[in-house]
Amino acid sequence: MARTCSLQDWERVQFEALPLFCEPLEGLKVPGFAARFEAKRYIAYNIWQIVLPLVVVMTSYLSTIDRDSPVRVVDLSARVAFPMVFLSLLGGFFFG
Repeated sequence: MARTCSLQDWERVQFEALPLFCEPLEGLKVPGFAARFEAKRYIAYNIWQIVLPLVVVMTSYLSTIDRDSPVRVVDLSARVAFPMVFLSLLGGFFFG
């Protein structure tokens, strides 16, 4: 069993460990413990992991729009493909 528990991008607010007996078979009590904790996420996590990537995607998407020229089908596919590829790569990086 690990001696420490780390929670990246979280702050531990409260922690409690209690003795607990488990009964896997009737009449057989095994000693153990229960751990309960409360944590809150750092606000910097939301900025760096959620808000900033969305701002980058929207900025790059809006930079491809030229208001003076008429919209063509090729332009629409490029305007949709770039943010979708970026979001897919971003999702793979954070959750893969």
